[in-house]
Amino acid sequence: MRADSIAFDTSRPLQASCLTTGSLVYGGETWANFRQRLVVSRGLRTIEFHIDVEIVRELSGNPWAQYLCSRLAWNDEPLGRYRGIHDTHQAVRLEKFLAPTYVHIDNGYQPLTLFCDGLPWHRQSGLRILDSLLVVAQESARSFSFGLGIGLESPQVTASQRGAQPIEFAAQSTQAAQQRLFHLSARNLQVVDSWPTFDAAEHCSGAVLRFRESLGKSGKATLYAPRKLKGARLLDLSGSPLEALTVRDDQVALEYHGYKLFTLQLYW
Repeated sequence: MRADSIAFDTSRPLQASCLTTGSLVYGGETWANFRQRLVVSRGLRTIEFHIDVEIVRELSGNPWAQYLCSRLAWNDEPLGRYRGIHDTHQAVRLEKFLAPTYVHIDNGYQPLTLFCDGLPWHRQSGLRILDSLLVVAQESARSFSFGLGIGLESPQVTASQRGAQPIEFAAQSTQAAQQRLFHLSARNLQVVDSWPTFDAAEHCSGAVLRFRESLGKSGKATLYAPRKLKGARLLDLSGSPLEALTVRDDQVALEYHGYKLFTLQLYW
């Protein structure tokens, strides 16, 4: 890689960026030109990257042997590598692997997390080097975006929030406890689906939430609902009831198991 220009923009009070333009040179030939913008924001632990590539020489052949990539390198030998796949956090020991949401590199004190944002294929090309494939033969995309998280202990939570648009709604209560949405005490539980339920008068009488445990752990958690609960029960995947759960005010205690799906129905 050869950089032709590097420019910094610090005009914004909460955000700074670095724009780099250059070319990718191999064997004395220019294969592509690139434009990369790196953005850091105050208060966020994720650095954002936006890359545009202009191909000069078309790629061909085996995509694992000839590719353009974003290369991430680090100093310390990692204690473990993990990937986000199927809403779970899985250890990965392969040289070439699929990870469409994130790759987490644990060094024991300040992990790095590459948020792939749909870049699915990666290659461990060295002990401390990770290549994320951008362009291979017959690839038509030329613009790419991804993020790099610093010191994130729950990458699956951040990955699930990336790209989600904020929801704006009018609060209908003056009580602080009634001005929130759902709150879950365990960060390793992910809500993978949800929908409201209605009574005969078409009033919202509750909700159904489907969870998946993402770290392979078992334990207990508390779900806080936005309203005082009348009841709760577990459902199987077909919607049939399995077990009634005890509720206390707006809380219900949950028991979960590693990588398992479970469905909860709430009444208020």
